[in-house]
Amino acid sequence: MMSEGAVKNMNTYEVVTQRVIDAIENTKSLPWRRPWRTHNLKGALPTNLSSKKQYHGVNVFLLSMMGFQSPYWLTFKQAKALGGSVRKGEKGTPVVYWSILEKKNAETNEVEKIPFIKHSMVFNLEQCEGIEPPLEDETTPIEINPIDACENILKNFSNKPKIVEREQQAYYRISDDTVNMPKAESFESAEARYDTLFHELLHSTAHPSRLDRKIGASLLNFFGSESYSKEELIAQMGSSFLCAIAGIDAVTFDDSVSYLQGWVSAFKEKPKMIVEAASQAQKAVDYILNGKKQRA
Repeated sequence: MMSEGAVKNMNTYEVVTQRVIDAIENTKSLPWRRPWRTHNLKGALPTNLSSKKQYHGVNVFLLSMMGFQSPYWLTFKQAKALGGSVRKGEKGTPVVYWSILEKKNAETNEVEKIPFIKHSMVFNLEQCEGIEPPLEDETTPIEINPIDACENILKNFSNKPKIVEREQQAYYRISDDTVNMPKAESFESAEARYDTLFHELLHSTAHPSRLDRKIGASLLNFFGSESYSKEELIAQMGSSFLCAIAGIDAVTFDDSVSYLQGWVSAFKEKPKMIVEAASQAQKAVDYILNGKKQRA
């Protein structure tokens, strides 16, 4: 058990929460990126395969979170122009961009340029057929060594879900209580791997056999909804707490902030949302560290 230092851990929660709030309010928003390799591309940003241009801003976040291994995306027309096609039944992902509407002012006779936001649907290369991915340079796998403090947290989580490495994606599936992780050697560092694993384990505390946060299997299908966003905030705040407790927060903090910025942007009262998520995250972290529900 890690019951000692309860006051110290409480202070840790408060310190990390305030650091996150300060960083989100004072740091320019940064695009989130996966901390593990997909195919042979280390940390590759989503890229339009036809134009070869990388996506920017919120599009990086939207596309990176869809769970595909390939970083390449195409519109329906672009896929056709490259001699391929989008497989029947595949659903596109929206990307947003600014366009300019030119309108003539009736009084001044001057042309006014009015910016407005538009969106289009793109498909990942894995959703297409008849299009070969570009050749990629091989990268040398990074040696990922266990971190004792992180391993102790994992060992202490007595009622943890099954952890597997079946796909090159990170997710928690409540239906069979399983965490899937990318292969360890594909991560940029051991710290990045534990941060990701802690995030998914925080999701697992919502299971009925643990804290029963009532997320339900269906909730995780509503990507981008307020309920989904709140659960993501809880999971990453909890991961930030565990990283701080394990002493690896100096390495993972910036990535955590960039991830949280994407989710918290949907809420007007940002500090309040972080504090509410932190409260739920603290309960989940206490459960992981102590193996039982904490008193209210």
